[in-house]
This record gives sequence, structure tokens and C-alpha cells, in this order.
Amino acid sequence: MRRLKERFTHIIIDEVQDMAGYDLDVLELILKAGIPVTLVGDHRQAILSTNNSPKNKQFAGPAIIKKFELWQKDGLVSIEYETHTHRGNQAIADLGDGFFPEEPKTISKNTDVTGHDGVFLVASADIDEYVKRFSPQALRYNVKTSCGEHEAMNFGEAKGLTFPRVLIFPHGRAKAWLVSGKLSHVEKSATRMYVAATRARYSVAFVFDGKTCALPATRWKP
Repeated sequence: MRRLKERFTHIIIDEVQDMAGYDLDVLELILKAGIPVTLVGDHRQAILSTNNSPKNKQFAGPAIIKKFELWQKDGLVSIEYETHTHRGNQAIADLGDGFFPEEPKTISKNTDVTGHDGVFLVASADIDEYVKRFSPQALRYNVKTSCGEHEAMNFGEAKGLTFPRVLIFPHGRAKAWLVSGKLSHVEKSATRMYVAATRARYSVAFVFDGKTCALPATRWKP
């Protein structure tokens, strides 16, 4: 720690939400050594991990924010939330916030109007026409999610990317969430759902054939 302090005037760590296991202990040592550090990340996008050690497992994934809060209580860090986005419009920002209702709300700086903006539901029979009209990027939870003949990208692969529009093929638990709105259905996939829902600038559409949906979404018809 002494050598680090001598060599570096400031350390910046990006994607800090992916740190896990003993990495958190090392980071805590650096903070206690008094080395100026800036940590940047979004715990709502904690879908990767630097290692699979059971150490500090109570702070794994989005729960890493609890570790930051403990550090803040001990005077090691101060937490500042950046609550604005330049990517998705407000409807998309609200959709993403819905997966983490206890977190600060996001304010969108994207005020563009394209004529097809917000959150939509697309029936299976209308997928081809929807894709033809809007050319959305298709997203799926993983390879087990059926997308028919449409090429899709896994949610995790889309992390960090931006698309004008996305079309989400929901997995089983996500379908149940669309019907009921209960987050318990997507508790284990909330971070990936959040990533998928916030990749678009103008519109997010879910393939959904149900008669009722708990989301404030518009049924798209050709």
C-alpha cells in the first residue's frame, strides 16, 4: 500500500460493480491506505464477475452497493448517484428503474420524438412486420430462449451497447413478470433484464401474446 501511494496520485476503477471475492478486500486496503480513489459503476448492471470466490458473497451482484454503503458509514467513501441518462427516453428509463424500485429514479435527457417511442407489446404473429418496419435489435436472455428464425443477441452481450430500438424475446420468468408485474418472477435475472431494457434510445418492445399486461406498454398493431 505504501508503494502504491508513492507511485499513484489517483486511482480510477471503472465497472466496479463487477468486483467480487477478495478483490473487495484489496480495494478496502487501498481505501484505508488513504490513496485517492474514484470508483465508477452501476450495480444494477452487475452481470459479470471478476471471480467466483465465495468470499464476500453477501456483496455479490447488485448487492455490492451494500458494501459501498458500509464503506461510506466508515468514512472511507462517499456515494454520489448520477441519476440522468442520455440514452433512452423517459419511458425506457422508467422501465429500467422498475427492476430496482428502491433506487433513485432516472431522469432522461433524451427528448427526441420519432413517432414510435416508448414501450410496446408485439404479438408473435406480428413480429416479422414489426422487424421490417423498425429494424430493432433482437435480444434474448440466453440461447435457450426461442426467437424463431430471428437472430438475437444475449442480454449480457448487449451490455455497454446502444441501439435505436430493441425487441426483447422474454424467457419464461419474464413472461410471468409481464403478466403480473411481480418482480419476484425476475429477481434472479433483474440485472440482465435491466441491461436489455435500457439498451434502446427510442423504443423497447416485448414479444407478448397475453391479453393483459402489467406494464404501462402499448400494444402495437400493423
